[in-house]
Amino acid sequence: MSAAVETNPANAPADIRPGPSPDQSVWTSDALWVPKSSHDDVEHEDAWAIDDSAGRAALSDGASSAFMAREWARTVTSRYLDDPPEVNHGSFVRWVGRATQQWRDGAEHAGGAQAGADGAWWAGESEKRGSFATLVGVSAEPGEPTPGGRGIPLAYSAVAVGDSCMVHLSQAGGRWKRIAAFPIDDPASFGKHPELVASTGARTDG
Repeated sequence: MSAAVETNPANAPADIRPGPSPDQSVWTSDALWVPKSSHDDVEHEDAWAIDDSAGRAALSDGASSAFMAREWARTVTSRYLDDPPEVNHGSFVRWVGRATQQWRDGAEHAGGAQAGADGAWWAGESEKRGSFATLVGVSAEPGEPTPGGRGIPLAYSAVAVGDSCMVHLSQAGGRWKRIAAFPIDDPASFGKHPELVASTGARTDG
């Protein structure tokens, strides 16, 4: 998933690309994904959600072995768009609690349907163990005008658990420069057992 900022006059028709405006910054986005080896495009536990009008984006990687991992990843990303947490520990814990209840409502429905279909006793037990996923969410809003009125930059805040990352790049002179990376800024720091957001309301090591 990538998000970028372009300069463009407000309300410009989609089929017209006017020159830069001196006082507008516009958030734009693209979502890209690659399936695992020997899997098709829909066989993954990842989820992403983007709201260009609000300047928000979220990405989550569900734990492959967890119960309804894709649904949990979808829950935390969609919840971030609708109800982003404040960037502090207490707010995030409460936010996970709300996402957990949303996921449980869906899990109970899916588990009940599965059990009714084939008598699967494991559905309820799997729900109790919960599901797990990483999360990175980014929210952007207009910052302070630049000196001389050359544009309004976007200031952003981010929350993350695990090894799903946000990378801030800047282009100048045809070259890209990394400004920031969060929560991991060194490829050597990636491991096999990242922290995960759990649908049981806790945070755990994968």
